[in-house]
Amino acid sequence: MQFFIASKNVYMKKKLGNIIYDINLRGIPKEYLESGRTSPNYIYVTTEAHFREIQSDLESQDYKNVLGVIQEEQIVSNPLFPKNIGGVWKGSLEERLGEKIKSEKVSIAIINGFGTAFGDSIVGLRATEILYERLKNWFKEIKIDLFNRVKVRNFNLYLRNRAVSNFHMLPTTLEKLLEYDFVIDLGGYIKKPELDKMSMIDFFLEYMGIDKDSISPEEKRNRIEIDEIARLDIEEDINPLKKDGNKLLLFHPLTSTQIRTIPENKSIELIKSIIDNTDYTVVTAVPINFEHERFKNISHLSKTFEHFIYIISQVDAVITAGTVTYHIADSFSIPTVLLATVKHDKSNARYYPSVKTVLLGEDLKNNPIINKHKSLDEKDIEFANLLWKALKPETVINALNEVTKKEIPENINVSIKPRYNELVSIVIPTYNREKYIKEALITAMGQTHKNLEIIVVDDGSTDNTKEIVEELARKDSRIQYIYQENSGADSARNTGIKKASGRFIKLLDSDDLLFSFTVERELNFLMENSDKKLVYTDVVLHDGKVFYYRIIPKTPKKPELFFSFLISYPVITSTVMADREALIDVGMFDETGESPEDYGLLLRFMKKYEIASLNVPSAIYRKHGGMQITKDDKRVQNYMDRAAYKFVSELDIEKTFSHLNKKQLEAYIDSVVSQILKRRKPLIKTSIYLLEFNQKLNYSEKREKLIEQLKEKLGEEVKATE
Repeated sequence: MQFFIASKNVYMKKKLGNIIYDINLRGIPKEYLESGRTSPNYIYVTTEAHFREIQSDLESQDYKNVLGVIQEEQIVSNPLFPKNIGGVWKGSLEERLGEKIKSEKVSIAIINGFGTAFGDSIVGLRATEILYERLKNWFKEIKIDLFNRVKVRNFNLYLRNRAVSNFHMLPTTLEKLLEYDFVIDLGGYIKKPELDKMSMIDFFLEYMGIDKDSISPEEKRNRIEIDEIARLDIEEDINPLKKDGNKLLLFHPLTSTQIRTIPENKSIELIKSIIDNTDYTVVTAVPINFEHERFKNISHLSKTFEHFIYIISQVDAVITAGTVTYHIADSFSIPTVLLATVKHDKSNARYYPSVKTVLLGEDLKNNPIINKHKSLDEKDIEFANLLWKALKPETVINALNEVTKKEIPENINVSIKPRYNELVSIVIPTYNREKYIKEALITAMGQTHKNLEIIVVDDGSTDNTKEIVEELARKDSRIQYIYQENSGADSARNTGIKKASGRFIKLLDSDDLLFSFTVERELNFLMENSDKKLVYTDVVLHDGKVFYYRIIPKTPKKPELFFSFLISYPVITSTVMADREALIDVGMFDETGESPEDYGLLLRFMKKYEIASLNVPSAIYRKHGGMQITKDDKRVQNYMDRAAYKFVSELDIEKTFSHLNKKQLEAYIDSVVSQILKRRKPLIKTSIYLLEFNQKLNYSEKREKLIEQLKEKLGEEVKATE
C-alpha cells in the first residue's frame, strides 16, 4: 500500500479505452501542513504502481511536487489501522483473525481486488467465495469490499458476485479504510515469487490464510453466472447457429500479450484443420480474415464481457490461447483445448477437468519463455512465433478428440441464493422511445433479483413503442403495459407508482439501462437499513461514444445534506429505489410539467425521511445532445430555483443548524450561496433568500450589493423563459 497526501486539490480525468473516470484528491489544509498534523480525510491510499502513475500524470500537466509520500509503516503500525491478514505463509485464517472471532460481525477490505485481468478476477472471486464460506464459521454478518485500481470495466463482474459486498475505486482515503476490521493487500501480487510455484487459485487461498490442500479440486473450479441481460440481448442471434443439432466450436486466439496470442496465419491453418477433420461449425468472437460456410464471425455479438461469457456457455467445444476463455469454459464444463506458450496457464488449468492443455515447447531444455507470462521482449515474441509455427494441427485435433470423449463432471459450485425475495416494482415512463425502450426493458427483465413487476407507462406515444412493449410482454408476464394521454413524464411515473404492488419502487427512464445486479443490491441495502427509505447510486454516463464513470460524493448527514443537494444535485433518476409508501406520503412527482424530474421530490423526501447513497454504479444514463443552455434549460433552471426556494423558505434554518453559533452559521450560508451560484443552473432566487437571511444575522454592504445584482439577474432569467 502507498499512503500519500496532496498539497493542493487535484482533479484529473482518466481514460481507459472508451471509459472515462475521475480522480479527485483534496489538498491538505495549510494549517495542517504548518503544524505537521494530518487527518484521515486527507490521507490517501492506493498501490505503489498506481501512485507512480498518478504522479507521472500530474507532472506531465506541470503539477510537480503536489503529492507527498507517507511511509507505510507510519500508518499500519498505528493500532487503529486494520490488521493486514493477507500474505502467504502467515498462519491459518483463524490465527490471523485473532480475538475478532469472538464477535458477530467482520469487515474486510481487499486492496487492488485481483489485478487488472478478467481471468485473475474470476479466479480471485472464487477464492473470495471460499473465504466467505470459511468466515461463516465464526461470523453472522460478513462484509468483503474490493478496492481496485483503474480497471472500472471489471466492476460488473465483481458486483454480480454475492460474496462481495461493495466495490470502490482507488485511490481511497485512510478514513474509508479505518471503517474495516482487516485488510488484505494484494497490490503487486502478480510479481510475488510464490505465484510461480502454484496455481493462481492456490496462491489466493494461501494468501487469505486458507490451506490450499483443505479445499477439494472440485471446489476450486470457477463459478460464473450467465448475465441475463446479455442472454436476452443476443439469444435470438445465437440460437439459429445451433439449429438442426449443429455443433459449435469457439476458436479464440487473442490474449492480452503477444507472447501468448496465436498468430493469424496459424489461426487460419488450425481453423481449416478443424473444418476438414470435424463436423463443428467454427465461431469466433474476434475478427479473423477467413471465409467458409462453416466459419462464422460473431464478434459483433461479443459487445461486453458478459456477452462473451454467454457465447462461451452456448458452444459445444473451445480451442483457445492462454486467456480468460478457459477459466469461463470450465465453469460450464465445456470441453476445451488450451494452447499455451507459458507454464503459468497450464498450472492455472490444473483443477479444470474440462481443459486439455497443450504446452508448446514444454520438452525443450532451454525454453526462454516458459515462465514469462507477461513478456513484451521482441526476442521472446520471436521465439513464441517459432513455437506456434512448429505446432502441428493434428496435435490440436487429437487433443480436441481426447477432451470431447472424456466424461466431464458437472461443476458443483452452484449459485448463491439471493438474500431477499421481496416484490420490487420497476416503473418505466416512456414517450416515443421506440429506439431505446427494448434495451431498457431487457435490462429490467435481466435482473438477478427475479421477483419483479415491470410497469411501463406509455405517456401517449405515437410511434411503435406500444408494439415493442407488448411483444416483450408476451414473452415475460412480469411486464405490464399502461397507456395514458400525454401528461408528462412525472405524471407517468406517478401512474406507475399508484399501480405498483411492490413494497419498493425502482425507477428507470426508458432510454437508460440497468446493470443486472442493480435491483438486488439496492434492495439488500434498503432491507438491511430499515431507517433509510430511499437509495441512489453512482452512475455511468454514455454520450454515444464514451462511457463516463460518475462517482457520487459521500452523502453528508443531515442537516448539511439539505444544502448539499442545493450545491451539487447528485441524483440521476434511474439510480433511485425507494419505499413506495414513503413516495406516496411525500406527494410523489410534481405533475406541473416543468419539473426537472426528481429534484423537487428529493427535497421533499429528505425533509421527512432518511436517504443514502451507494458508491456503486447501478445504471447507464444516456446523455442526448450538447451541454449548452437552451431556453428549455432556462425553464428547468427556473423550476429548480422555485423548488429550492420553497424548500429553504419553509426550513427553520436557525433551529436546523442549532449546533452552529451565529458567526459559524453566517459563514456556512455564505459558502453555500457561493457554491450554488457556480452551478451550471445557478439557483438565484434561493440565493437571494439565503443572503437576506444572513443579512438579518449580520449587516454586510458586500452582501447587500450581491443581493441587488442577483435580483436584476433574476428578472432577466424570468424574461428569458417567457
